[in-house]
Amino acid sequence: MNTASPSARHLTTRAVDFWLLGGASIVLWLLMVVLEDGGRENWAIDHHFVNLLAVSGSLALVANYPHFMASYRLAYAQGSDFVLRHWFQLIFVPVCLLMALVYAFNSFDSPTPSGAWPVLNEVLLSMGLETQIGLAPTMGKEVMSLLIQFMFFTVGWHYAKQTYGCMRVMAQFDGYTLSADQWKLVKGALFSVWFCSFAWANTGDVQRDMDGLGYVTLGLPGWVNIIAMIAFVYLTTSVILMFRARKKATGSWPSVNTLVAPVAFVLWWLPLLVQIEFYLWIVPFFHSVQYLAFVYKIENSKFNLHHPESASLRGGIVALALIAVGFAAFELIPNGIDTMLGTRDALGVWYFFAAAALFINVHHYFIDNVIWRFQNPRIRDHLLS
Repeated sequence: MNTASPSARHLTTRAVDFWLLGGASIVLWLLMVVLEDGGRENWAIDHHFVNLLAVSGSLALVANYPHFMASYRLAYAQGSDFVLRHWFQLIFVPVCLLMALVYAFNSFDSPTPSGAWPVLNEVLLSMGLETQIGLAPTMGKEVMSLLIQFMFFTVGWHYAKQTYGCMRVMAQFDGYTLSADQWKLVKGALFSVWFCSFAWANTGDVQRDMDGLGYVTLGLPGWVNIIAMIAFVYLTTSVILMFRARKKATGSWPSVNTLVAPVAFVLWWLPLLVQIEFYLWIVPFFHSVQYLAFVYKIENSKFNLHHPESASLRGGIVALALIAVGFAAFELIPNGIDTMLGTRDALGVWYFFAAAALFINVHHYFIDNVIWRFQNPRIRDHLLS
């Protein structure tokens, strides 16, 4: 059993953990909200907002891409027994994604059969959903549209689960204990933030675009947003009251390091608080930084245990490798294939660039479902130490 005092247990240091897990994002969010109202009339401020799209590309190279690649390293480096034990997430899901993407490519210009999904569309209409399946002009575009929607659905689940994981680990470091039912309440409150964001993004029937691929929002009725917000207020209030009751019983509140991730998550995603440029272009960076803090803890612990004399060197090599492999997986290789096959001219879209982003994003969420578990010996030995 670990006997280290709470003040000695951290991912990096106690202070740096606060900033990495959400503190820095809260400060930037607040600054952008303040400047958005009046400061954007000044060119010296406004052009930085305009430049955020370009900035996000460079941030992706040093944070977003490596955090995806780190999940592959953490999963598949645990050996064939681990992979086979979690065959659904680590074998079945990626195979299915590849098959769907190959089918979409081969049928990108094949007309969508009329009336292909009449029963499903009737069911959707009966549920009050305006979106109809099978309206894309070709089968390939229809499949890609469905994959994009699935990616956006799973990304919220992933963000909520990562925030929950941050809280659990920080609470473990602090010796702050809750019952299984109390943690379920916390998880429910975090998922309600996801529900609010998902409902907000899919209200109405709107045509949108991702990397040149069109997709249609789900056409949720407006009252779903009201239900989502009521659920958020109720569950969040319940969590606050639970913390208060525990304070009366034990004399302790959760630490700021335990609370900073959920506070940041609410500011990132709750529709009433969204600052749109921050939401679109900056949140993925801070989410990735949050993730990489945990990767750092695991890798640093492993290297200090097995290679203490060269831990820093090995850590630096791993960091550079994750950047290089991420760049290759997201941009270099897909762009090379697109250029070789002329997909931009033939299909009107950089198909493999979009396909790589879809595949890695969706698979990443399933990978994380199996690697970040307290029962995992690697998590117990190298993260919770």
